[in-house]
Amino acid sequence: MLNFIWCFFIIIAIVFSFLTGNIYELNNSIFSSIEGCITLVIKMFGNLCFWCGVINIISETSLKNKIMKAIDPLNRFLFPDLDKNSMAYENISVNIVSDMLGLRKCSYAKWDKSNRRIR
Repeated sequence: MLNFIWCFFIIIAIVFSFLTGNIYELNNSIFSSIEGCITLVIKMFGNLCFWCGVINIISETSLKNKIMKAIDPLNRFLFPDLDKNSMAYENISVNIVSDMLGLRKCSYAKWDKSNRRIR
């Protein structure tokens, strides 16, 4: 439904720009919006790469063990049948911490690995 609304807005804008003779302003606004979108995507991509790197560093260092000990009661409650020394348990722990930090996109690979190991 929302796609139809946006398409309707775009069509109305193009029609009114033709009728009022402001096609040049419409063209300029489209290209300035594209420039802003590309700048935003580059900034977000850099930020995402940084936090994915932080998550990978955490999962490869001893900080992972400290984090696992800190959230062990939560994991024991959520996953009572899962072996504490398994790789799936470690991946789930890193995923929970990254979700708590709001880094869900960075933790998807760890979550996918842990799901495959549990199955």
